[in-house]
Amino acid sequence: MTRYLGSYLNDHLAGATGAIELTRRAARQYEGSELGALFSRIGTEIQEDRATLEAIMARTGIGHQRHKHAATWVLEKLGRLKFNGALLRRSPLTPFVELETLAIGINGKLLLWRALQAAPPDPETAAQVDYLIERAEQQLADVEQCRIETGRRALKGR
Repeated sequence: MTRYLGSYLNDHLAGATGAIELTRRAARQYEGSELGALFSRIGTEIQEDRATLEAIMARTGIGHQRHKHAATWVLEKLGRLKFNGALLRRSPLTPFVELETLAIGINGKLLLWRALQAAPPDPETAAQVDYLIERAEQQLADVEQCRIETGRRALKGR
C-alpha cells in the first residue's frame, strides 16, 4: 500500500515543484502590482504546503522520486514557450493562462488534501487536513477572482 501512496504523494510533490516555479517567475514578472502580490503570496503558501507534504512523506517513510520532480521542473520551463498570440512580446493572454494553470494546480492540491482526509496515513495528517483544505479553497477563490478579471481583459484584447 505504501508503494501506491508513495507514487501518489510524489506526483503531488512534483506538481508543487512546478507551481512554485510558476509563482516565483510570475511574482517577479508582475512585481509591484496586485497580480505580483497574489503570485508571491500563493507561492509562499504553496511552499509551506509542499513542506507539509514532505513531512507527511517523511512520517510515513516515503522517499522522493527525484525523476518526477526533475521532469516537472523541465515541463514548467517548456511551458513558458507556449505562444499566446504574440511572438516577440508577452500577450495579454499570458497572465490569464498563468492564473488558469495555477488554478488547475491548486484544485489538484485540494483533491490531494481531501483524499488524505478520507484516508489519513497517520494521526498528525488527520489533524492537519481540515486547515489545508480550507487554505486551498481560499487560494482557489483568490486566484479565480483574479483569473476572471484578467481573462475578461485578455479575451477582449486589452
